[in-house]
Amino acid sequence: MLRTAASLLLLLATAPALAAPAPAPAAAAPADAGDQLPSLMGGESLRGASTGMAMAGFATLAAAYGQGLTARDDLGGSAEFNWSTTELVLGAFWRRHLGRPGGWDLAARLDLGWYLDAGSRLIYDDNLKDRGLQLSPGLAISSRGLGLLSISFDLPLTFTTWRGGGAWVAPRLAVSYEAALYDQLALGVLGSLAWRGGSGGAPMRKGQVLPELLVTATWKVF
Repeated sequence: MLRTAASLLLLLATAPALAAPAPAPAAAAPADAGDQLPSLMGGESLRGASTGMAMAGFATLAAAYGQGLTARDDLGGSAEFNWSTTELVLGAFWRRHLGRPGGWDLAARLDLGWYLDAGSRLIYDDNLKDRGLQLSPGLAISSRGLGLLSISFDLPLTFTTWRGGGAWVAPRLAVSYEAALYDQLALGVLGSLAWRGGSGGAPMRKGQVLPELLVTATWKVF
């Protein structure tokens, strides 16, 4: 009798433990975007990282450096030379991450630069020597998979100072793809299409379609 009662007590004591569901496995922590190779092309911010970039091809040679200031804001400088028009822009840029609509990173960007045109007419016969200031607002979105796919729209507006002054605008749509080669280096390709027109004494004001195809290299400085 005592043995039966003890068996019943043992069964009652272990029943809740047997009935309790097994604890669910802990969810994996999301990957930290800061661990991925940062880029200056898309909508992601650098998140405190420091990044350099170089581009070359038809018809531009360019270099840029960016530094993440906050979790959302980046600041940097760039130099861009278009060898088909012999135009050089030396500038600074600010980029701010705006959010992730639809899983895509979205950022606003603002560039301000000093513009110089050497006036070569080798390709464009309406090109002229000039100087001025360039202001270029833009938006960029990007998504990560095996690499970083970025789409950007920029609206450079340049105010020139020679021949009584003038202005030209060149809205540009660009698509780029970057893939990490090493932990610190990514290679990619960028294609863009712009239409340019101007007024006053600005060079190349008749209206031109300007395509580009560039190879890019991005490296994480620290």
